[in-house]
Amino acid sequence: MTTNIKLFPRPHRAAGFTLIELLVVISVIALLIGILLPALAAARKRAQSIQDMANLRSIGQATEAYLVQFKGYYFGVHDPLAMGPGETLPIYASYSPAGGGMQGILGTIVAALLAADDEEHHEEWHEKLAKIVPEFESEVMRSPMDPKRAFQLDHGGELEPIVSYAINGYFEVKGARQDNLLKPTEVVYTAHRSDYNHEGEEITDGMDAHEVHLAFHPWESSHEPFGGEEDIFWYDEVATERAFGGSNYLFCDGHASTIKKDALTDTMAYPGDKFKKGEEHED
Repeated sequence: MTTNIKLFPRPHRAAGFTLIELLVVISVIALLIGILLPALAAARKRAQSIQDMANLRSIGQATEAYLVQFKGYYFGVHDPLAMGPGETLPIYASYSPAGGGMQGILGTIVAALLAADDEEHHEEWHEKLAKIVPEFESEVMRSPMDPKRAFQLDHGGELEPIVSYAINGYFEVKGARQDNLLKPTEVVYTAHRSDYNHEGEEITDGMDAHEVHLAFHPWESSHEPFGGEEDIFWYDEVATERAFGGSNYLFCDGHASTIKKDALTDTMAYPGDKFKKGEEHED
């Protein structure tokens, strides 16, 4: 009988990875993360842009409902800077179903009451929308693409959520009417609010609301067709790089589109000769 005796038994290998194997695994994981992160970030950006587009279209739908109520007149936040010969502001018989007789008189009374209310509390365009259109959700006014969306602004001692969008100032001037639009499909109605205030300072949480742009004023530009005094473009007053090298814009016909800054033109903010320049409201 023979017995096999191993004089030099093979050493037992402990279960697990070697250092080299661990380094290889870590390198592969890092490589995958490097590939996936940009893709995930782009997908997140696309999702935010889709939601932003939905917000803009909701603003457009609410504006259409508002215009129906006011017979085609926009918000009338500011007085016209100048009136032509023989021109007058509308009597706001548009607040009633018809423009003459007793209904016209009632419309005038309603207009006077609304004007008195405006004197007591200056309402922004989005506040007018929320008051007149019950279905309009205030959350729509905060874009997922806005880096300041969590901020609050000081409204006379009360903090209120910031608004992500700015309106074309022509539609805040009294007398601005939908029927006077030359090319609704080509005129920008709202854009993304600038991240900087009137003085060029970056917006901060708790800043005075009166220092923040909620409208852009194309007529200040010296470029055609505006004829203003400042060598600026209307889009200098808004955020132009929110989405994929551009930003989302709502047009007067209700459609929203992503446009790169170098594709923006002066005429895209000009609704027509019948729209007046605005005089800033003094609080």
